[in-house]
Order: sequence, then C-alpha cells, then structure tokens
Amino acid sequence: MTRNPTAFILGLCLGAMTLPPNSSAADDEKPWTIGLSLDSPDLPVPAVQWAIFNEDPVPEFKDRIRRYRGGYEKQIKGSKNERRMREIRSARITVDWDRGFRKVSGDKVYMLTGEPLHSQGYSSDSADGPKWIVTKAVSTGGMPICWCLPVEVHRGETFQLELTEKNRFDLLASYEDVMNEPAPAK
Repeated sequence: MTRNPTAFILGLCLGAMTLPPNSSAADDEKPWTIGLSLDSPDLPVPAVQWAIFNEDPVPEFKDRIRRYRGGYEKQIKGSKNERRMREIRSARITVDWDRGFRKVSGDKVYMLTGEPLHSQGYSSDSADGPKWIVTKAVSTGGMPICWCLPVEVHRGETFQLELTEKNRFDLLASYEDVMNEPAPAK
C-alpha cells in the first residue's frame, strides 16, 4: 500500500496519459450535446422552461389525473359556466403536468426563448440512452401546451431539436383519454 499520496496521484496521472486518445476511456469522456430552438409564433411570450428527464413523464401525468379524477369531475360539473369549466380544466392540466418537474432540481431547469435564429446548447456526460426533452406547460389560446420529445443520446454525438407547433405533446388529449376511461370500481 502506498503511503505517499503524491506518488499515488502522480502514478494515476502517468497511467492515464499513456492511454491512446482513441481508446474507449477517451470515448466515455466525450459528452453528448444538443442544440435546442423554439419556433412557435403562437406563444404570447416566446419562452419555455425545459429540462431533460431520464424517463417518460407521461405515465405519471396520467396517474395523477386518475388519482384526482373524482375531484376534477366534481369541480367541473359544479360549474354551470362553460368558460369557467374550461379554465378549471386548463388549470388542472397545467398543475398536473408541471408537478412532474418536482423531480428536477432548480439548477437543471432551463429557459429557452424563441428569438429568431437562436439556439441554446446543452451538453452532458450522463449515460447514453433514452431521454426526454420536456417543457413546463404554457398557455396559448386559453389551453395549456407543452413539449415532451423522446431522444436517444450517445456520447460524442450532437443533435439539433426544434420545438414547433407540429411536435407539441397534446396535453388535452391525454387528459381527455384518462377522463373518458371507465370509472374505477369502488
């Protein structure tokens, strides 16, 4: 056992320096990178908060709706005003979607703006595999919208992703799917 920590550290450094640059150890240190841009002119404020999730947030979103389904139905049916019912539904969808961000620490939630020709870069040395680019819900036309895009990342690779009207995640359809499921047996 080495008693001199300086000699031990120097030995590790010399050993690492002798690895060829194209070895698997060098490949493992390359980050994966992504360039994100936002092109959604219908947003009142062209900005979204986003994060990278290691698992698909949609199943948990649907579970939250199922869990509180009875309360939602009472709230909506208790309102005779159509506009008020839409507002309640919109608020419930937004709250349930954004609760998925509780798993993400504040320093891992980023802001993406829709400035023309603006792309935001992100790199990580986290493990390869499936990830999800997920935004918090924002409102347009009185309805909450968001993006939830699956991506496959690999160290050393770079890819571009543009958030547009065409690749949004349909929060309302997911909400309606759950609300239209047969009521659970009591």
